[in-house]
Amino acid sequence: MADLMEFTAPKLLGPRKGTERMYAVASQQALLRRGPGREHMGTGFLRFGMRFLAIPEGGWLRLCPQSIRPPLASPSAAGLEVDQENLWVEAAEPTIRPVLEDQHRFSPGDKVEVIVGEPGPRLGEWLPCQIQSLGDWPGTYHIFVENHERNNIPMWYFRTPGDDDWA
Repeated sequence: MADLMEFTAPKLLGPRKGTERMYAVASQQALLRRGPGREHMGTGFLRFGMRFLAIPEGGWLRLCPQSIRPPLASPSAAGLEVDQENLWVEAAEPTIRPVLEDQHRFSPGDKVEVIVGEPGPRLGEWLPCQIQSLGDWPGTYHIFVENHERNNIPMWYFRTPGDDDWA
């Protein structure tokens, strides 16, 4: 499984600065812009499931030069080469979520919160849930939320109660 996770991980094109964080597109797609702010021209999209490295600046994320792999959910999709530091994406939940990687490993029985990433009136709302088991794909979990079982929810949809992982 580690090989599969490594296959979808972005690769930096240059030295690490130490301030990069990994993020994921957790719902729909995210518009890339030539600068921070909605007045800047859109230049492309990050697709659902893509993981990428960026530096948070205000309510925006500046993408680092990197090779972004195709998402696991769409292996036939193209990846993306970022060879400059002027591509930005809005840091807006639930579309973009920080990837916690090894910071949080959940176990069956853990009580966490899950963000609603599906379009509708509850989009972006955090709901209490319980981890039931590991999912069928790397980095996913089966959960129980609001009297329903949900399967294969990606790890970037979770936070521990009260966490603000954007800080």
